[in-house]
Amino acid sequence: MKKKQKQQSIGIWGFGTVGKSALRFFKNQNISVEIFDSRHLTKKEIDLINQAKATWANTQKLELFLKKHDTILASPGIDLQQYQNYNHKWITELDLIEKFFQKPVIAITGTAGKTTVTHLLSEFLKKSKIKVWTGGNIGTGMLDLLNEKEKIDCAVLEVSSFQLEQCKKFAPTLAIWTNFSPNHLDRHETEKNYFAAKKKIIDNQHKGQHAIVPLCLKKLFNFCGKITPSLTFFSFNPEWKNEFANCLRVANVVYVKNNSLMRHNYNKEVKELNLSNIFNALPSITFRENLLIISLALDLIGKLLNKPIIFKKNTPIALPPHRLEYVATINKVSFYNDSKSTTSASTIAAVKKCADKPVLLLLGGLSKGADRFELVKKIKPYIKKVYAFGAEEEILKKALIQNNVSYQSFFSLDEAFSSCFADAQADDQILLSPAGSSFDLFKNYEERGNYFKKLVLQLKQ
Repeated sequence: MKKKQKQQSIGIWGFGTVGKSALRFFKNQNISVEIFDSRHLTKKEIDLINQAKATWANTQKLELFLKKHDTILASPGIDLQQYQNYNHKWITELDLIEKFFQKPVIAITGTAGKTTVTHLLSEFLKKSKIKVWTGGNIGTGMLDLLNEKEKIDCAVLEVSSFQLEQCKKFAPTLAIWTNFSPNHLDRHETEKNYFAAKKKIIDNQHKGQHAIVPLCLKKLFNFCGKITPSLTFFSFNPEWKNEFANCLRVANVVYVKNNSLMRHNYNKEVKELNLSNIFNALPSITFRENLLIISLALDLIGKLLNKPIIFKKNTPIALPPHRLEYVATINKVSFYNDSKSTTSASTIAAVKKCADKPVLLLLGGLSKGADRFELVKKIKPYIKKVYAFGAEEEILKKALIQNNVSYQSFFSLDEAFSSCFADAQADDQILLSPAGSSFDLFKNYEERGNYFKKLVLQLKQ
C-alpha cells in the first residue's frame, strides 16, 4: 500500500505587510500554514487567518515554532543572525518570486534614492503604456504580485538589505544599485556585511540579465570573472577614467558629458547614446544621478519588452511627498520637508541640492549605527546652522561641537522648529532632513513629515 505523503508545513514569522501577503499566496497552495507573532493579533487579523484555513501560535514558544515547520518565511525586519541552526529553513519573498514569476523583474536597491527611482521608473513606464506592478520595500507585499502576474508586463520592486540578506536564488532581469554608504549597522554590524547583503541583488544573475551599478563601487567588488557586457557602470564624473585607470577592465561605463550620455564599452569604443533624448526629456524633479539611472533603465526595459520607450518632454510626473518637498514660503523663508531622508547619504545629497541659499537644518532621529561625526563633517560646508532633536540629540551635539558647527539641541521637533524659525532671516531655507529613522518620536517618516508640514502651516494662521 502506497504511503500517504506528509503535507508540507510552512511557518510565517511576523504578521505585518509581508506576513499577510505570504498568507494570501500560500492559502492557494497545498501547504499547512501557521502564523507566529509576538504581539497580540487583532480580531481582524485572526479572522484573516481563519478564513485562509491557517493556524496561529498565540501561546507557543518561538523555538517550538521554528522546529515544527519545514520552511519558515520571516518578516525582513526580524534579525535572523541568532538563529543560525535554522538557516536551511529560511525562504524569502524574493526567492518565491524567482520561482513563480516568469516575466521581467526590475529590482532596485541602494542606501539612498531607491524609493524615488522605483516610483519614477514605474510612472515613466506607465506613461509609455507598459503594464507595471510596483511593490517591495514601499509598503506593498511582494507576493501579492503573483496574484496579478497575468495582467502585467513586468514588475518593479524596491528591495532592501533586509529583504536581500537571506536570498539564495533571486536573480532579477534588471538589477539597479543606486549608491552605497554605511547604514543599518545596528542590524548588519559591519559595513562589509551590509555590502554583502546589498550585493545579493546581482550575485545570482546569469546570461541575458542586466545590472546597472555605480562605478565608484567597482573597487569594492570581486566579480570573479562575472564582468560582462550585461553589466553597466554609471558615473556622473566626466573624468572617471583618471580615477579608475588602474582598475580591472570594465564591461560598459555610461557617463554624462555636456548633457549627453556617453558609453565607453569593454572594447574601449566611445559613442553617444540615443537615450540622451530620454535623459534630457525627463523632468528635473530629482537628482540628476537618479535621472541617469532611470534613463539607462528605460532603455534596457524597452529592449527587454520589445517596446521602445517614447518619452515626451514636460510629461507631468510628481514625486511622492517627504522627498525634498517644498511646503511654503513665509516671511521670505522657504520650508522643505525631506523626512524620507533616513540616511546620511540622503541628507548630504539634500543639503548640497539646497546650497544655493543658506540652509538651517533640522537633524535628528535614530542613526541605525551610522557615524554622525562623518555626516556632520560632510554637510558642514553647505549649512548655516543645525537644530538637533530627538533621542540622539547628545550624540549629534558631540559631533557638531567636534566639527565646530553652529548648533542648538532639543528633545522635540516642536522646540527645534520654533528656535529655527526664530533665527531665520529673509532668503534662508529651513530643511527637515533628519538623516535618521523616525522611531524615537514618530510612528514613521510620513508622520514626522506631516507633523513638520503642520508646524509650517500653523505659521500662516
